[in-house]
Amino acid sequence: MRSRKKKWADPFISVHPDLFPSPQGLDLNKPSYLEIGCGKGDFLLGMASKQKGDYLAIEKDHSIAAVAGKKALNAGLNNVRLFASDFDELAPIFLESGYRFAKIYVNFPDPWPKLRHHKRRLTETSRLTMMAKLLDEGGEIRFKTDNADLFEYSKEQAPLANLHIVYSDDDYALKEDDALTEYESQFRQYGIPIHYLILNKEEK
Repeated sequence: MRSRKKKWADPFISVHPDLFPSPQGLDLNKPSYLEIGCGKGDFLLGMASKQKGDYLAIEKDHSIAAVAGKKALNAGLNNVRLFASDFDELAPIFLESGYRFAKIYVNFPDPWPKLRHHKRRLTETSRLTMMAKLLDEGGEIRFKTDNADLFEYSKEQAPLANLHIVYSDDDYALKEDDALTEYESQFRQYGIPIHYLILNKEEK
């Protein structure tokens, strides 16, 4: 669903370079985490407030990214940085800059249900391969969706990207080391099952 463009979003982003920095040359503390498609930031803020480390978050919709940024600012969190951009653009920059992540979170991405659009899915093989390159040794990709077809597709794509399925759950109950997204809160309220995957790099 497209958001309504907020006129204040781009000015807000431009006057908060500490919160919305350049993707190059960041000084990341360990452990560090990446969320791809953070939406309005509920999961991001929930995790950043309970788990030590630096959190980078990508959200290509500038208006939504600005909402997440405003929430982080109001919460006084200094371990969060956001990028109003696209994963395909940022991933090569992160890789070249040497950023590596203990966990990469992909929460409720667009399922792109039509077959001709499957190449746009975040869990398509080439994107999973790039995520794997951005993992620290022993790092994990954690994926949540309400879409059963996307879930099965993602399980099929994982081994093609040399990723091992550590954990798979068709009706996932929230754990202590996790946080709710805005969508997830609604899904759980209506009894919609959450599908959950944990992936890591296969040992050579």
